Amino acid sequence: MSATVEQPPAPARTRSATGRVVIIGPGKLGCGYLAPLFLSAGWHTVLVARTPERAEQIRRCGGFRVCRTPGVESDVPSGLAVAFGGMEFRRAVAEADLILTAVGVENVAALGAGLALALGGRSRTSPIDVCVVENADIAPVLERAVRRAAAGAALALPPVGFAGAIAYPIVACGDWNGQG
Repeated sequence: MSATVEQPPAPARTRSATGRVVIIGPGKLGCGYLAPLFLSAGWHTVLVARTPERAEQIRRCGGFRVCRTPGVESDVPSGLAVAFGGMEFRRAVAEADLILTAVGVENVAALGAGLALALGGRSRTSPIDVCVVENADIAPVLERAVRRAAAGAALALPPVGFAGAIAYPIVACGDWNGQG
């Protein structure tokens, strides 16, 4: 028997022609490379921070300045920011067309339980891919953590694929503390 996950009511939305991406990890890679890439392609982008306080800080900033090497700077709007594990996060995952993580190799496994809970709230007829963007082949670690957490909580997951990716751009500076 599978447990059901309570989901907040989904707001009425018009499906984007390009998609909705959830980026877990609003650091230099998430905000300096992944978010600008998807925002420039017209995707609705949700940044997921570790804490509600960091999500609020990102929302207050409204955007961030990115410095990539060699000497390329740009201002990027932050889009929507939510806290990992909360109702807004679960809603974002339920509506997502793609999920990306950029949290650091040592933090990937810790996403398992929260991501399993959010994925458990998706429609069983709504497949999703999770792309783990790190500096190692760590996608299998996240997949095991998510599937183990789902099994432990008796959650039925939708069809979900896990893939790894390594980003080559170097993000020289940019953060939410204004210290580069």
